[in-house]
Amino acid sequence: MEEAKFNIEEISERTFGYAESIAALFRLATFNDQEIDEIYKNLSNFLIGNKYKEPGEVKGMIFNALRYNNRFMESYLKIFRKLYQEYFPDIDIEPELNSIRDNLLVFHEIDPFYKAIFNDDVKSLIDLLHQSSFITCDNKRIQNNPYFPSTDVSLPELCCYYGAKKCFNNLFHETFYKNRINQYWLHIAIIGRNPDILQECLTAVTPDESCMEIAIATYNVDFITTLFYTCGFEIDPILCAKYQNLSALLVLLNETKLISQIFTYSPSFNFLPFCKLLLEQYGVDINTTNVDGDTALHYAVEYNNFEIAEFLISWGMKINVQNNKGISPLFLAVKNKNLEMTKFLIDHGADLNAQTKKGKGLSALHLCAKENLPQFAELLISKGADINLINEIGEPKWNNEKVFEFKGYTALHYAVNNITSYETAQVLVAHRANLNIKDNEGNTPLHLIQVGEPKIAELLILNGADVNAKNLKNQTPLQIFATLECIEDKVVELLISHGAALDIKDNNNLTPLQLNIIKSRFSGIADILISHGADINVTNEEGLPILHLAVKYNKYHIVEFLLRNGVDVDSKALDGRTALHIAADSNYLRIAKLLIINGADVNAKHGLFEKTPLHYAAENNYYESVAELLMAHGANDNALEITDDTFLRVAGKKNVILFRYLENYYDWNTYNLLCSENSGEKMIDLLISNNADIYPEFYNIIPPMDIEADKNLFETIEYIISSIDAINIPVHEKLYNDIRNIKNINLEPVKQKSRFGQGSNSQGSSQGNDRKDDDNDKCCPQDKTEKTTKCDDECCTQEKTEETTKCEDKENTQENHNENTKPSRGLGENFSRI
Repeated sequence: MEEAKFNIEEISERTFGYAESIAALFRLATFNDQEIDEIYKNLSNFLIGNKYKEPGEVKGMIFNALRYNNRFMESYLKIFRKLYQEYFPDIDIEPELNSIRDNLLVFHEIDPFYKAIFNDDVKSLIDLLHQSSFITCDNKRIQNNPYFPSTDVSLPELCCYYGAKKCFNNLFHETFYKNRINQYWLHIAIIGRNPDILQECLTAVTPDESCMEIAIATYNVDFITTLFYTCGFEIDPILCAKYQNLSALLVLLNETKLISQIFTYSPSFNFLPFCKLLLEQYGVDINTTNVDGDTALHYAVEYNNFEIAEFLISWGMKINVQNNKGISPLFLAVKNKNLEMTKFLIDHGADLNAQTKKGKGLSALHLCAKENLPQFAELLISKGADINLINEIGEPKWNNEKVFEFKGYTALHYAVNNITSYETAQVLVAHRANLNIKDNEGNTPLHLIQVGEPKIAELLILNGADVNAKNLKNQTPLQIFATLECIEDKVVELLISHGAALDIKDNNNLTPLQLNIIKSRFSGIADILISHGADINVTNEEGLPILHLAVKYNKYHIVEFLLRNGVDVDSKALDGRTALHIAADSNYLRIAKLLIINGADVNAKHGLFEKTPLHYAAENNYYESVAELLMAHGANDNALEITDDTFLRVAGKKNVILFRYLENYYDWNTYNLLCSENSGEKMIDLLISNNADIYPEFYNIIPPMDIEADKNLFETIEYIISSIDAINIPVHEKLYNDIRNIKNINLEPVKQKSRFGQGSNSQGSSQGNDRKDDDNDKCCPQDKTEKTTKCDDECCTQEKTEETTKCEDKENTQENHNENTKPSRGLGENFSRI
């Protein structure tokens, strides 16, 4: 549609009083009482007197103006005082004014650097710079002061802010700040309004989009015009509304001639004559929308202007029009927690069940439940809002984040899913919301109750919610709660006392007790379930009963609770394993100790190969933890597998050197067997330290063919020879020659067979190794190499693979070193808070 012709001079004249009253506040540059009084009268008589602004809004405007222009702090404080004397006579404003003064006097009068810049005293500044290092000067920064527009202001930036041209020139041209102008200096220079400093900054850096926002926020109309016409930056009408800069909006109107677009933003200024002028005199379509789909009524609601909203509706504004996000004026009023505006729109026919078209398809009542707005919910329901409306419009879709957009929630689903929405849930239940309605995943509101809020569960259950309702996973609320980390005992007790099934199974054939053991670190629920008679003999798909399952998932507390309540410690899984087999296989030392203390059979066998717990420990290199524990409690190392392999032979195949065992047991044949399979220097050291006989069958220990194949093994043989004080055993002639041929070692002829004497070197080596192992005997002392192992600790869940690692004791904690990052001074971030 062709835009109507308009007269910009007429519009400017009709809006001058409004625009100038606000602009004068931001351009204040005087300490003259008469001029200050004139500025205040315009604010009081024109803006507040005509009800264009509330006194509280004017107070906020004065505060913002002070942040951009605190050189004139005393003038702004006088305006503050006049405002309070007229509109808030019962409030003592002096403490607040004194706080503002104290915050700023350090920059105006106390600190010598800041005082020199504030007064543009270049001589004093030069003297200070000569007395200081660069680091000292660079650290002179104003940080987190509420009366500056930024959280971090350096010395040259302070020159820009106060318009201190002489000090700026000295810092920029004569000191270490030379040629260091950056974008942020330009931003502050726009606030300072000194044309010479501004030009210096513009010569060094190119303006960016945030320069326009700063110019709008500070009512710097001249620079707005420059950026618009010379640099081509857009004037954002939303920013004009945000900073109440009507003059900037008129610059945009004059250039674009898009009067209908400008009309949609006109209510933002709470200036009814401006809206009337555009609508009555220039024939603007009242239902026109901007690029975001917002109408003038959206902005009237956003800025809480009843007079303009009523005027628009009386002229035929569609009250239920939705913007591009599907937000209606009513939804916006609820979102802004504006109860009076919500009532106003409902009274004028707003659709109570309108839902957003984008995102989650929320109605105003859904929003009340999400945000816990019980008064709004009561109002909407009393006026006829559908209490069981589902948040789904048309076909469900996947959004860009692969999240199911429409969950099929009612308001009650939203209320129980937010632990702070108890009051709204009460309103919904009191108005007979459907307690058992299901969402797209089959969840009733009771399924969705969040942790830490038993009151909502009690509210639903006591009002008839089905405690055994199943979702699409065939899970009841009890099964879901069993998987949570911090659900309160009271909720579980409440469900059970109202008939929740204890042994019901989901699609994975898991009961609440099994789910708790598998998925939750919170074992208190298991205690409750077992105490109320949950089946502890039920098995999972692996055939593991509850005791075995608790051991598998390292749930020490649950194992302890089960044993304390009489569970058979030697009960077997379907494959014949006891709980101790599983503990040994996973190296859960604490649980293994607990089982043994409670009478577990350390020699229990299972399976075709009749494996004992000790076999599992050996196969997984767990000697110095579980295996040692088992042997200390009578585990039989001579128990044979069907393959006739002993425990030590199994350990040998796994390349395990069981030093402590060998120190206490004297089976020389076993020594020879282990040596033949390990060919380890440490094993030989142990043999020597125990005066073991080395039989003539020396080839069985290190066969010559191995020496020929891998000459590195010679070091082991050399070690044997060098460690023996007197060699007088009959060494096989071929072995002697093999050794001599590999390296030239003078070996004396061996005359007779006898036992070795103790070699001091080897003994020391053995003891050293033992001491090292003892030092590491903590939570899981063994080194874990090449094989995935588990820590014997309920809190340690990670697996350690490939490289040698040590399991941490559960008392140890890891410090988190968080790098301190300097707050960003990006333009959008710094000035979006204005």
